[in-house]
Formats: sequence, C-alpha cells, structure tokens
Amino acid sequence: MKKIIAIFLVSMSLVLMCCSCSKTKNPQPSIDVTTQTKKGNTNGNLLASGLFAQQGSEVYFSSNGLYRINETGSEWAQLYSADVSSINITDGNLYCLVSADNGDRIISKITGETGEAVKIVDGDVQSFIIVDNNIYYSSKALGGIFKTDLTGSNPTKLYDAYAWNISYDNGFLYFVAEDSKYNIHRIDKNGENHVIVYDGEALSATVDNGTVYFTVIAQTGSGIYRIGESGKAELLVEAIPMRINVLNGYLYYTTAEGLFKYDTAKGGNTIKLAEGSINHIYTGGGYIYYTLNNAGTSKLYRIKPDATGAELFLTLVSE
Repeated sequence: MKKIIAIFLVSMSLVLMCCSCSKTKNPQPSIDVTTQTKKGNTNGNLLASGLFAQQGSEVYFSSNGLYRINETGSEWAQLYSADVSSINITDGNLYCLVSADNGDRIISKITGETGEAVKIVDGDVQSFIIVDNNIYYSSKALGGIFKTDLTGSNPTKLYDAYAWNISYDNGFLYFVAEDSKYNIHRIDKNGENHVIVYDGEALSATVDNGTVYFTVIAQTGSGIYRIGESGKAELLVEAIPMRINVLNGYLYYTTAEGLFKYDTAKGGNTIKLAEGSINHIYTGGGYIYYTLNNAGTSKLYRIKPDATGAELFLTLVSE
C-alpha cells in the first residue's frame, strides 16, 4: 500500500469563557418530508474542517494535498497539490476551500483532469456548504452569509454579520455569529425567519434532524449540549470537549481520554471507541474515521459505530 507523506498540525484553542447555559425559546421549523435534499458533505464532517468526504466507494481526504482513495485504502491518487478544507461533492464535482496568493481562502472547483483549482467565490470564506446546487457561505471580508449558484454568479446576502460552523437541516441554515457574542442562529434558505436558537456563548455547533448540538468551554459548565423541541439547552456530556460529530442521532466526541459514541435515543448510552490523542472525527461509508497523533506520526483509523471492525486505514508519516 502506498503511503501518503503528511503532517497533521492541528491545534485546538481552548479559550476559557465565562458562560452560563442560558436558554431561549426555539420554535421547531416545519419539515417538508417530500423533499429530497442533496448536500455536498455532512454537517458533522464540515464541522471537522471538511478535510474528509466520501462519495460511493471513494474517500476524499486532505493532508499535504487533496487525495482520492479507494474504500480499502490500498490505492490513491493526488488531485491537488496543496491542502484544502470544506470539501463538498455534488454531481461528481469537487468543491473546497483553497488558499489564494494573498492568504485568503476561496471556494474553488477542483478539476480532476488537470489538478487545477478554478475560483468560484472569493472574499476570505470561513466555511460553506452546498445544498441542492446552491452554495451557502460565510465571508469574513464581506462580513456576512451569502447564497450563490455553483458558478458563483449573483450572490445574495442572507445575514449581515460574520459567522462560522454553517450547517443545513430541513430547509434552514444554522451558524454561530460573531456579532451576537457567539450565539447560535437559524435562518431559512432565503435569509428569513431568523431565530436565536441559543443565546449563550457556543464554541462550535452543528445540527442533526432538527436538534442542535454544541460545545461550551467555560470556567463552569463546560461540556456538550443539545437543543431540541423543548427549546432548552440540555447538558449531554460534562467534560472539556475537543471535537464532535453528529449523524443520525449518534454523537461522536473526543476528550483527552479518547473517542466516544453517545446514543441520543437510548438515554445517553455511551461506549468508548478508541483511546489516545485524537484530532478530527469523520463519518462515511458506515465507518467512523479519526486521526490519532503519536510521537510525530499521524495515522488515519476507522471503526464501525458498533465498535467492531477497527483498523488502520492509512499511515501518514511526518518527515
């Protein structure tokens, strides 16, 4: 098996904030169950910087370049020579954030034939998600959340402030906004029906089937919370959280002690999936993927959600 030579330099800035887990009324949006939504990646993977995506039997992964890897990890090909993030795949086309010459991050389409990055959206983009052939993105330079088509034409401003952790669920966008002391907000796809979902300070946030999951690091009250139909913040895990990923009612999270799975539908039944210093967590193809750093060597592992099938998927050795 070929080895990808890379270094994972991932840092987590744990800023202590005075935070009370305040609550705000959160009316649940109506859900159109007749509409099939096509997203470029899962909310949880994009929360993990979007360094990973899977489509069918192919895995896309960024580490000192963007690679396409078969599902067994035995074959790979480099698609782009520099690091990317916020990987989105739609209709077989690959979109991601790349660094421009001035250091700004721009949304680009990667052409597999030439390995070139074709600019779609500039403006120092913090994060984006593709939903039904529309790009929803947050621009630091322009100070807001915007909507545009896959060509980047005629962008429309949806929210007038810088934000991050953009997620999409059942017709609504969720995000953490800088202008409101890091509250969690929700708007519809046209920028209307604005609701403050959580009026405390959130470090990161994502959404799964109408329930918002978020992390808080504070002098008191650090942990992982959720807000569902009640509109009240509920503490799920009392710990200093490092990373979270949520998919289909299962919360995957890391602390200093390892990787855990929390079943939100079964009273918080928790099992430990892996030990060690873990960076990002990804989901794809029926597996949980994660990186484990140890003595200068990074490895990409995977395990099934029932804690079986644990294996080393790729070895990433630093020089």
